[in-house]
Amino acid sequence: MKKVLVIEDDESIRRSVGMMLRISGFEAFYAENGSIGLQLAQQSMPDVVICDIAMPVMDGYKFMEELKKNSTTAKIPVIFLTAKASEEDIQKGKALGVNAYLTKPIWPADLLKAVQEQIGGSTTVA
Repeated sequence: MKKVLVIEDDESIRRSVGMMLRISGFEAFYAENGSIGLQLAQQSMPDVVICDIAMPVMDGYKFMEELKKNSTTAKIPVIFLTAKASEEDIQKGKALGVNAYLTKPIWPADLLKAVQEQIGGSTTVA
């Protein structure tokens, strides 16, 4: 079973995304901020990470920076799922190496497609 780490500070979104992933046959586990998410990523080596940007303690940008510093976690595909939809935000995510950039609200089918694409092959977002 493929593992997906969901890093999201909003509990209802975390639960909804997790439920959708579990129904679709993934093992989902959670963190409420980037700091906890980084620890879980290093311990559990998920197949893909879904990460919000605006979070307390450590935001998604800092999470990406720290994830990429570690050679064992640097290749884990990351999908940003965020309300930050400006071109500047998208470009910053791309510059940090995010594999896909999705904005809230999101259709479940679109999120599942992005997860499948990253598990099938980790191509960086164009």
